[in-house]
Amino acid sequence: MSSLSESLVGRAGVFELMPMAINEIREQSSEKPLDTFLYDGQFPAICAKKNIARLFYPSYVKTYLEKDVRDLLRIKDIMQFLKFMKLCAARVGSVFNASELANEVGVDSKTITSWMSVLTASYVVYLLPPYYENISKRLIKSPKLYFCDSGLACYLLDIENPKQLARDKMRGNIFENLVVMEAVKHRMTGWLGNR
Repeated sequence: MSSLSESLVGRAGVFELMPMAINEIREQSSEKPLDTFLYDGQFPAICAKKNIARLFYPSYVKTYLEKDVRDLLRIKDIMQFLKFMKLCAARVGSVFNASELANEVGVDSKTITSWMSVLTASYVVYLLPPYYENISKRLIKSPKLYFCDSGLACYLLDIENPKQLARDKMRGNIFENLVVMEAVKHRMTGWLGNR
């Protein structure tokens, strides 16, 4: 978008495409055990059985880091950014705290906020705002951190297969992630009707 010469204000429609929703892949999702479904994630290539999770996610992260992140953030230490992503995966379902992450990664909180904005803009993570009746509180209080795809979160947590996920202490968080993201996808596509 930054390379466009015109702004296209009022002349362009923007559709946000998230990983597949359960209602879009109902047949495939009903065939799989829950842990396999969580581990595989909902990217179209995996849902269409054109790729498998253990091969897809390492390539996805590598190309994402080497192309998009380097171009957008001009990060010198990609390993530090990967550590940041893995720490985010370890916080699925938790309140996002930039200062805490900054201490663990070894950068300042402004850098964490910048990195998080790229992860949200590229649909890697979703920051769920808190709900309060008071609108000011909604804007001020910290959001919860979720990944747009459960399979990517599993990969970043070094979960190597569905059996390992079944025993992992993060399984509940990964399941919560799936439920929350399904609600987000439903809300985002609600005005489009059934796809």
